[in-house]
Amino acid sequence: MKGESEDLFSKYIQEDLIDCGGCGNVFSGFRIRDHFPNRNGNRIPTEVAIMQKLPQDTAGSAAHVQLLDWYHLFFQVLLVLERPVHCTDLFRYCRSKSKHVLEEDKAEAIMKQLIEEVKVFDNEGIFHQDLKLENILINTNSEEPQIWVIDFGVGCFYTKRSVYRVFQGAPQHVPPEYNLRGRYTAGPMTVWQLGVVLYDMLHKEKFETVPFLLKEQRIKEDLPKPDDTEGDAGSPVAPQIYKILFLQDGSKAAFLQAAGAVFQSKYKEMYMIGRGGFGDVFAGSRIKDNLPVAIKHIPQRNIYSKLRDRDGNRIPTEVALMLKLTLKKAGSAAHVQLLDWYDLFNQVILVLERPVPSVDLFRYCRYRSKHILGEDQAKAIMKQLIVEVKFIDNKGIFHRDLKLENILIKTNSEEPQIWVIDFGVGCFYTKRSVYRVFQGTPQHVPPEYNSRGRYRAGPTTVWQLGVVLFEMLHDEDFSTIPFLLNKMLMNKYLSAECLDFLDGCLKIFPMERKTLEELQFHPWLNQKTSIFSLFGN
Repeated sequence: MKGESEDLFSKYIQEDLIDCGGCGNVFSGFRIRDHFPNRNGNRIPTEVAIMQKLPQDTAGSAAHVQLLDWYHLFFQVLLVLERPVHCTDLFRYCRSKSKHVLEEDKAEAIMKQLIEEVKVFDNEGIFHQDLKLENILINTNSEEPQIWVIDFGVGCFYTKRSVYRVFQGAPQHVPPEYNLRGRYTAGPMTVWQLGVVLYDMLHKEKFETVPFLLKEQRIKEDLPKPDDTEGDAGSPVAPQIYKILFLQDGSKAAFLQAAGAVFQSKYKEMYMIGRGGFGDVFAGSRIKDNLPVAIKHIPQRNIYSKLRDRDGNRIPTEVALMLKLTLKKAGSAAHVQLLDWYDLFNQVILVLERPVPSVDLFRYCRYRSKHILGEDQAKAIMKQLIVEVKFIDNKGIFHRDLKLENILIKTNSEEPQIWVIDFGVGCFYTKRSVYRVFQGTPQHVPPEYNSRGRYRAGPTTVWQLGVVLFEMLHDEDFSTIPFLLNKMLMNKYLSAECLDFLDGCLKIFPMERKTLEELQFHPWLNQKTSIFSLFGN
């Protein structure tokens, strides 16, 4: 280690600034004595250690610029590097061509040298981390391309077990697995970056990970593809792009469902509209058409169960349920539909249909003058709700938390229109399924869980429908224990048919409750309702 700047300038002459980067500035210069490299064995900055680890043969014999000397001063570290003359970086070299791209055979020659050099790095346990056109020099005075890799500023030493959780390198070239899982390894990322270099040599536009994965950037159609049977199908260059630029860790479909960068490119998030025990919900819009959406953020730690999809991937149960309920046309069902979803490193993001204007049924009721709905309006809502719950039931889905807060209602319609939301504690079930851990709102627990410690989907769903109806027609929040103790009484001014419907839902013993089919054909729901009575309160 040398500590005096006088020693530097007594041996080297600094000339013009030739490049500026995030890690420092680079000047042209030469060694006064003989212009040849020297070496210094000090291992302080990682960049110095890496460059000393690389083969230090005669300058110019390797495809990387060599470290000639270095100085650790009080306020900075100075590296003296080999500077090949008659050269420029590969980005400027490509952009100096008439079409801003290279011929395929020249790109092939460069890739051959680059891969050989990267293998040298790999054999020495060195991970460059930022391979790109700007970090490759090319000789401009030679018929055959000659390259040098430069700038090991974010490089490091690695082993086969090394895993990286903080991304270093050009952000636009981030490997997909980092967005997907928050980590990456040296080998697959280096191969990804080689693909980026090759892509940038053969395309006028600069490569970016997200547009490429969204297919907004495409590989040139006139390049031979791996399965071409005509023309130069054996070309070693174009197939490299297809073989190199693929997701090293998971399928492209999985990444498109999960990458945070993709989400940000498609949706605009605005203000919070809901907060629950499992996550937060924000109003938002889809950028391409301003479609209103609800964006639900669920921390990974709050996802209580996952299922395997057809491809063997583990996905949150809530996602699996909503995919099962997906219809071709948004707005055609009485539940909000899942439009998109992203499985990120620390959270899952659901992009949901957001009916506008709408409000949850709890607020809708409490906005009324007496904080309750008229019987006819409650009847119209229950008709829709039972049809929707039967649809959900036919899919083998148990919502488990039907309540006013989980039902949206349109606020500018003459006739009530509803949507069921929040399948966060839902599950798939069969007729034999018995549950011993209660999921849902504790105040609405069915009596059989308190008495026997277990419950089933059908009777519990009917109980919850009764709770919904009770709260629409009474200015108090339902709670199971006070109700069973007769401390919560049904409104005696309700019609006999309505009271019979309520009683059929809220029987203490599950086998005595009505079924969904019996509720659907109950006389109360099939009485004629005057349109004028829907807005009586």
